[in-house]
Amino acid sequence: MDQEILTKIEAVVDAPTCYTESERKPREVRLQELTDWYNKYNDVNVCYNLYGMDRVETTNLDQWLDRGIFLKQRHDVNATYYPEGSAFPYDYTLFMRDKQSFEMLMRSIHGNTNAFCRSYGIFENGKLYSFSEDGGKKEITADIFLKDFSEKNVVFKSTFGCSGTGVMVAMVQDNKIIYASKVFTIKEFLDSLYNPRSNWLIQAFITQHPTMSKFNDTSVNTMRIVTFNTGKRVVITTAALRFGKHGKLVDNGDMGGLFTGVNDNGTVRNDMFSFTEKKRYENPNAGLKIPFWNEAKELVISTHERIPELFTIGWDVAITPEGPMIVVGNDGWDPNLSQTPVGYGLRIIWDKLVKERSEF
Repeated sequence: MDQEILTKIEAVVDAPTCYTESERKPREVRLQELTDWYNKYNDVNVCYNLYGMDRVETTNLDQWLDRGIFLKQRHDVNATYYPEGSAFPYDYTLFMRDKQSFEMLMRSIHGNTNAFCRSYGIFENGKLYSFSEDGGKKEITADIFLKDFSEKNVVFKSTFGCSGTGVMVAMVQDNKIIYASKVFTIKEFLDSLYNPRSNWLIQAFITQHPTMSKFNDTSVNTMRIVTFNTGKRVVITTAALRFGKHGKLVDNGDMGGLFTGVNDNGTVRNDMFSFTEKKRYENPNAGLKIPFWNEAKELVISTHERIPELFTIGWDVAITPEGPMIVVGNDGWDPNLSQTPVGYGLRIIWDKLVKERSEF
């Protein structure tokens, strides 16, 4: 083990516990467990303290999915699908990673409904286009765009962005674009976006259900619901709510967002977690019921039933006043973001579902 890895491990060992109410294992035990974890899974377990592995009562560490071996195994099983009669594998993960392809897939499943987040248009090859109801597009002027979004927040999403990167929320005001506290002309802003290797989908800022605003009223707070299609059935394994810090427009964990687990009955759990701070907090909204919870579950299950080529998807679902809305699907969901909020490991469940999928 090189010094860089050891330094990262020691940083986890010496970080404060997240469970001050429990007795903590001695430092030498924590160091040994993290070293063994790395040697076994090729993964520095940065969530060791968030999982509560440092507590004396936590003994079966292998109940938790690692990130090292798991990420490769997840990709291999997700990106390899053999249609009946074909000897060649197909990789459907492209539909999750290319946001324009994802929207086309959702449209083919749900039509022109609010079951998914539909785009207003696209900034493509330096030109603005709006979309019609049937998915067609027409070029528009900057003046039309400014008029349609006057005094509103507008979201620009890079077609190949992931994990919250390539997402920009701007405000249209007085025919100017305000982004990151800076004021741009429409030309200046679009010039800053232009990239011949990637286009930008344009979406209206989602209006969320008032209950969801209680967690944070400046961001669109979404649920991460993980589903598996084994070929025989579609099941939900975990659900977590993530919400931005006050003043933030996005809820991504890498940008300071907080996560809390969602119980089977749709109520949020007592603990919430920050992955940037590596801290656990008491959730002031514990016990609050997610609106349209059953409808959200039915939506992701019925959608994944139509995509049997993908084994597992982490859905980001917003709750609007009218019901649940799929924002995006992630074939590359992270076990840390799913296991920590719910408080239990997924390895046994994962192994069982992989076996069922391979048999299918």
